[in-house]
Amino acid sequence: MAISKIGNPILHKEHTYFRRIGRRWRHWEFLIGIFLTFISLVFILSLLNSNMGYTFNRSSRNTSIFFILMAVWVVHTAVIIRSILAGVSVISREHVGQTWDSLVLTGVSVRQILFGKLRAALRTVMPWMLILGVLRVVMLPLMAYYTIQRIALRCMVNVASSYANSGTYYSSYFCTQTDWVPWSWLSAPLLAVALTMLEVVACVSLGLAASAITRRSVSAAVLAISVRFLPVATFAGFAIYENGDTWFFRYLRYSPFTIADGGMSGLIQLINPTGYRFAGSQFDALPGLIGVTLVLGAIMLGSWYVALRVLRRGGALSHEQATEPLAQEFGVFRLSA
Repeated sequence: MAISKIGNPILHKEHTYFRRIGRRWRHWEFLIGIFLTFISLVFILSLLNSNMGYTFNRSSRNTSIFFILMAVWVVHTAVIIRSILAGVSVISREHVGQTWDSLVLTGVSVRQILFGKLRAALRTVMPWMLILGVLRVVMLPLMAYYTIQRIALRCMVNVASSYANSGTYYSSYFCTQTDWVPWSWLSAPLLAVALTMLEVVACVSLGLAASAITRRSVSAAVLAISVRFLPVATFAGFAIYENGDTWFFRYLRYSPFTIADGGMSGLIQLINPTGYRFAGSQFDALPGLIGVTLVLGAIMLGSWYVALRVLRRGGALSHEQATEPLAQEFGVFRLSA
C-alpha cells in the first residue's frame, strides 16, 4: 500500500523540505535534548545517593521520590509538546503557505497525505522519543535498587532496635524475604519503550488533527495541548481527591495517578520486588498501565479519524478516487457489486 512505502510522494516532499531547512535546528535540538537528559539523570542519581542513608522521616522520603519522578515528568512534558508541534507544523504550513489546493489537485489520496505527513513528523521527533525511552528504561533499575536499599536498611535498623531493647520491638514484618518477579521485571522495560512510542505517535497524530481543524499553527497547538493534558488533569484530580495529603507511595499504587503521569509510576510499581510493603504491587500496576494504553490509543485512533474526515472535506481525494485514474490508464476495470 502506498501509505506504507517510501515511495509515498508526500513523504518524499516532507523529507526534502526538512533536509533543506532543518539541519542546523535539528542539530541544536538534539544537543538540547541530550543535555536535558544528562541533567535529569545526574539529578536522579544525586537524590538516590543522598538518600541511601535510610531515614524514618517520611516527608523526606516522599520529597525524594517526588523530585525523581519530577525529572522524568519534565522530559516527558517536553517530548509531548515537541511531538504536538511537529504534527501541527506539517499541515498548517500548507494552509499558511497557500499550497494546500495545489497539493490536493495533484491527485494524491487523503490517506497518502495523512500518513505521509505523519511519518515525516515522526522522523523529526525521533531523537526526542529515543531520549524519553532511554530515560524511562534507565530509571527503572535505579528505582529498583533504591527500593531494595530501603528494605535492607529498614531491616537492619529494625534488628538493631530489637537487640537494643532485648528483642521487645523486633518484628519480622520489615525483614521478610524479598525476590524479583521475573515476568514483571522483564516486561517493565518493554512496556516503557512501547508506551513511549505510543505517546509520541498519539501526540503527533493529535497535532495533525488539530491543525487540520483550525488550519493555523498557534490555535492548533493550543487545542492539541489542551486535549492531551485534559486526561492528565482529570485523573490527577481523581488521585488528589481520593488520597489527599498522604504518603506519596499511595499515589504510585493508585491507578488514576498512573494514567495521569503517562505510566511512569505504574512502571516503577511493576519492577518492585516482593515482600515488605510491595507484595502484590505488580498486579496493582496493571490496571493503570492498561488505562494509559487505552487513553493514548483512543487519542491516536480518534485523531486519525478526525484528520481523515476534515482533510477529505478540505478537498483531498479518497483512496478510491485517487486510484481510479490509474486504473483507467492501465486498463484495469472494477466489477460493480
